[in-house]
Amino acid sequence: MGGSVSQVANIANHILDSFTTDKPLRSHKVNQRVPSVFVEKGSYTNGKITLNIINKFGANYLTFTGNIRKTELSSEENMIKTVSLTGAYKEQITIDTGYLFDIGFSITAANSSQLDALYLADGPWGIDYLEQGVQIDTFTVTAQDKETQENNYAIERNATVQGTVKETINLFRNTRNILVNPIFIIFL
Repeated sequence: MGGSVSQVANIANHILDSFTTDKPLRSHKVNQRVPSVFVEKGSYTNGKITLNIINKFGANYLTFTGNIRKTELSSEENMIKTVSLTGAYKEQITIDTGYLFDIGFSITAANSSQLDALYLADGPWGIDYLEQGVQIDTFTVTAQDKETQENNYAIERNATVQGTVKETINLFRNTRNILVNPIFIIFL
């Protein structure tokens, strides 16, 4: 997704234009598709997701349902939590998910006919090298195993590389967490 509204609109328009070169698009109006409780914005830090919630009809709780992967290659773990709300129109909640690589999750309130679905991903660990100068025996990523300290930025998950290096190897990771709320879904 894009980093701004104009980038997202440009990407969405490009996708739609690409589809319409092959087949026409049709719309189907569906009532009650906007959730009564939804995420305005959110962030993830140190094993916790913080969400700014819009609560249009004063719900007093929501259900948080997620599929968490602790590392790039681990299996999904399911999580369901009921979170109390004050009923205020805007509210901030924090969900303790534990350390993670990515999570697909949704929130829904009892009085909502629609859920709000989101996805959060951390940057994956990777390696870069020239084959003639490096032999990789193992490259593993393990789950975060230490608590982070106050006022420190932790690069989560542990990466280990073993092998023989005669030239250069780069171990890297993008450190930006991304929270995405899909603005449309295309069914083919």
